[in-house]
Amino acid sequence: MKVQQQIVIASTLLGLIVSGDVLSAQTSDLNIIQFQKSSPQNNREQNNNSDRERDNNTKPPRGLDPLQCGALENLQAIVPEPNPVYTTSESPEVIFYFPEAVSKHLKGEFVVNTLDGKKRIYQTTFQLPPTESPGFFSISFPFHSDSNLAIPEDEPYRWYLKINCQGDSSNNTNSIAIDASIRRLSSTPENIINDSSTIWYDAVATLFHQLTETPNDPVLKQQWSNLLNEIESQHLADRPFLGYVTIVEE
Repeated sequence: MKVQQQIVIASTLLGLIVSGDVLSAQTSDLNIIQFQKSSPQNNREQNNNSDRERDNNTKPPRGLDPLQCGALENLQAIVPEPNPVYTTSESPEVIFYFPEAVSKHLKGEFVVNTLDGKKRIYQTTFQLPPTESPGFFSISFPFHSDSNLAIPEDEPYRWYLKINCQGDSSNNTNSIAIDASIRRLSSTPENIINDSSTIWYDAVATLFHQLTETPNDPVLKQQWSNLLNEIESQHLADRPFLGYVTIVEE
């Protein structure tokens, strides 16, 4: 999909998030794009009918050992729990909230599998830089249309993000993980128009980039707050944008 069209879609969605109802928007490229808030109940009913698209584990389990990963139990993917969750990008990004200041480099792993778990599409090791406060990070899928790693359109996949709490990437007993599914829509305007769910990953990534550059913009800050409100995480709205993880192994 052309970069210009991706920006149009994400920008349109950001405007719709502010008001939060069934809306439509006119653009020069895509005619009428309609987004409608998905009902969590309806989404969960659909998920119950299919074991393949279970709800997203956007947060780790509660009751972690405080001497190991307990300090990170508020790790969170900025993704809705119910599925489906969409992107139109060839290189989508996952934005996640890291709940602690870090005095040393922490390593993690990022994995993408087919939804049935039978095929691994991508796996890499990344590093979180030291930080002075909790905040938001981004990690991207290094997928492109001319690569063997490209995600085919209209197929769901599941990503897994694991943080090694003690900084040792070989010690799985001291790790914490979150996961969610992602489905890339084809780039045809008709698919976007007819789909009733928001293009969530693109909207979050667009705002993340904009607020990383201009963190004090009041309009962007309000849009970010409204977006977090959609996933009942508005209490994180004042947390800083800490940038991007470093890939240390491909």
